[in-house]
Amino acid sequence: MIRLWQEFNKRFGTSQKPQCTFDPASLVNSVEELNQLTVPFTTKELEVVKSLANDNTPGLDGSNGYFLKQCWGTIKEDVFKLCDDFFHKQLLYHFSPRG
Repeated sequence: MIRLWQEFNKRFGTSQKPQCTFDPASLVNSVEELNQLTVPFTTKELEVVKSLANDNTPGLDGSNGYFLKQCWGTIKEDVFKLCDDFFHKQLLYHFSPRG
């Protein structure tokens, strides 16, 4: 490993006093209220289901917007529990390929 490092330095060299010509902090935009990403889901956020297009499928399960809207009164508590469990890392995901 030492020989590899020596060979690298011999071919590419090293800089004795590197000059930074820009402010690295200027490359990152400040984003307000990122703490909102650590707040648990609310039922209000899940009401986005009402704005889904009827003929689009938001996921791989094939349930389109019309189906979700019609069943929302029945399934919304289960969907909220699913999101809440995911947020609190209590959801165990197991993938079983079919075939």
